[in-house]
Parts: sequence; C-alpha cells; structure tokens
Amino acid sequence: MVTEPNRDLERDIFAEKILRAIDNKIERLSDKERKQELTGFLAMQGHEYKNKKQLMVVGRATNGWMTEAEGWIRPEQLKESRSRMEYARKVYEKANGKGLVADGECPMKWVADSWRKPWKRGNYTTSGS
Repeated sequence: MVTEPNRDLERDIFAEKILRAIDNKIERLSDKERKQELTGFLAMQGHEYKNKKQLMVVGRATNGWMTEAEGWIRPEQLKESRSRMEYARKVYEKANGKGLVADGECPMKWVADSWRKPWKRGNYTTSGS
C-alpha cells in the first residue's frame, strides 16, 4: 500500500527549517547576497505521472518556476515567522497545482515552456540546466 506524503508537514518544514536557516545565516551574507532573489521549490509531480506509483527523480534548476509577480523572496525578508510561513504557503500551493497555477494546468508545465525558449532574464533554458 502506498501512502500519500503529508504535504502540510512538508510546507512547515520548508518554512521553519529551510527558510529559517537562511535567516539564521543572514549576518554572514554580503549586502548583495541579502538582496538576491530566491525561489523556493518543493517536490511535485506532473499530470502525466499521476497514479503511476513509481519513483522518478529528475533534477533541474528552478529558474523560471516562480515569477517575480508570484513571489520571489530575498533573505532579508525572512526575518519574521509570518513572512516565512506566507512564502512557504505560496510555494506549497504552486507545487500542488493550486493558487498561482491556472485551474487544471500541470504544475510541471514551466519545464516544457522554457525548454527551448530562453527565460526572460537571460539565455537560460531548462534544457541546458
């Protein structure tokens, strides 16, 4: 029997372990690094993979996954627990095909969309990452 992962727990770990760790190290960052845009990312599966119940791990850089309008975040914005939780919620919802993703759109569509077409912030494509 395959059990579904506890996605709420995954979101909370992302907020309070990973994002908090960035905040805890902020004193070591240069001014430039403190202002660098970060993109959070959680594990997800595309529509074509649903119900297969097999393990597949594919690694790609997450450039282009979340746009500036959807919510990049900077290390200096991670000071408050409320900010960390709000950002973790946005990432969680997008990874689960809710909120920032259009109804019915595959949450992995961003990989195909930027496979050959360079991302707007340079010459980056997911095929080259």
